[in-house]
Amino acid sequence: MSEVNEEIVAKVARLARIAFSESDAEATTQDVGRVLHLVDALQAANTEGVTPTSQVTGLQDVLREDAVVSSAVPPEKLLERAPRHEGGYIVVKRVLG
Repeated sequence: MSEVNEEIVAKVARLARIAFSESDAEATTQDVGRVLHLVDALQAANTEGVTPTSQVTGLQDVLREDAVVSSAVPPEKLLERAPRHEGGYIVVKRVLG
């Protein structure tokens, strides 16, 4: 893997919109270099004959059939508790521009 330098770290930080000082840039460059060195060591490990593993606990998801059930509380009662409602829906603040 190629060596990482402050220019590369600055470019990635700019793309991720992360701002840090010059001293932080130096420390981050060293940290990223150490991480990449560890990744190189992992890639060099001999994994021939090792079965790929996606999870090790043996647990499986417990799934159930989707079933429509009626609520114990009528929708009108739930809407009464909402700060604002209109046309049978709860009105909330806009979250997208």
